[in-house]
Amino acid sequence: MKVANFLRILVITSIIGLTSCSGSPSSSIVNIPISVKDQPIATKTADGFLLVYEFYIDSYKARGLTASRIDILNQSGTLLKSYVGDELNNYLTPTPTGYSDTAVLYVGIALPEGTSIPSTLHHVVYFTDGTQVSGADVAVATDPIMIAPPVRGSNWYVGNGPTIKRIYHRDAILQIFGKYYVPERFAVDWVKLGPDGRGFTNDGSSLDDWYGYNSDILAVADGTIVDTHDGFPDNSPVRTYPYPTTIYSLGGNYVVLDIGDKHTHFAYYGHFIPNTIKVKIGDRVTTGQLLGKLGSSGNSGAPHLHFHICDGSGPMGKGGDPLFSNGLPFTFSSFTLQGSMDFDKVDAGGVWTLLAAPQNRTSEMPLGTQIIDLGS
Repeated sequence: MKVANFLRILVITSIIGLTSCSGSPSSSIVNIPISVKDQPIATKTADGFLLVYEFYIDSYKARGLTASRIDILNQSGTLLKSYVGDELNNYLTPTPTGYSDTAVLYVGIALPEGTSIPSTLHHVVYFTDGTQVSGADVAVATDPIMIAPPVRGSNWYVGNGPTIKRIYHRDAILQIFGKYYVPERFAVDWVKLGPDGRGFTNDGSSLDDWYGYNSDILAVADGTIVDTHDGFPDNSPVRTYPYPTTIYSLGGNYVVLDIGDKHTHFAYYGHFIPNTIKVKIGDRVTTGQLLGKLGSSGNSGAPHLHFHICDGSGPMGKGGDPLFSNGLPFTFSSFTLQGSMDFDKVDAGGVWTLLAAPQNRTSEMPLGTQIIDLGS
């Protein structure tokens, strides 16, 4: 039974990966706008520190240019990352239809443990005709929010979670009123694995076959409920969708929690079992409080919790917009790393194997493909 399709949140805006351009090269270009729209936040992980953000190049395609390399350097001019060849082809793509003359590079930089975190990033774009453009300097923040886990217990798979790679959560770039938003930049599809190391028992065709179904979903911090929706049925049997998938039904039954902090932070939870949400708009909640039960409503083909932190900066709602907003990294104070498994293996219903010695991790963001114990 395939699992990958079960966990996919619809990518509202389709993006096609291309770096080549039509037209004849020109070496007379003097101004090609480049930018980083959201400040990168260096976040600790089991592999060191992670820098994930998007880099935009405007108006080069219409001028007949083809990008051949993009370098990212620190404040001292030391090269941190170079995108070239297949990696450039895979990570540099046009932005949404109608705005295809702007390209986006999905940047992911892993800084090994002990490496200095850059204070500033500088970008250089090389084109095949010899044209170069540089700039888009941006300061690096080092203050990701620390939250409590949205679920508890062992054997939680960090599905489609934070990574330097380009995955479909990061592909969900939305455009409205001339601005780009990346709400799912650090989103996780939390999937519970059973003692047999699989996501489901039997053939997985029943919701109750899934180990995570009906699990408690918890407040990750003290805060105020600013939005909820209930009433969507769970998708059952697995892989069926009883109602059309639209922008309004993506998350199914969902909760948005304003958790404040020194920045603007909102926690978004999707796919609750219908009629299990325990909170309403305006409720004050405390860390660890029960919000509802994990289900498979909305754009979900099997039980999982879609969770992300965002800045709620969009234009569509004063109480925190979980769609037209920008995703933010987060850390947990502690968790136990039990193992990892490639998504292809999960997709095939494979069985994972415990690490010989599970690792206690502190003040870290979990990474995609990890399997972790979040405590009781």
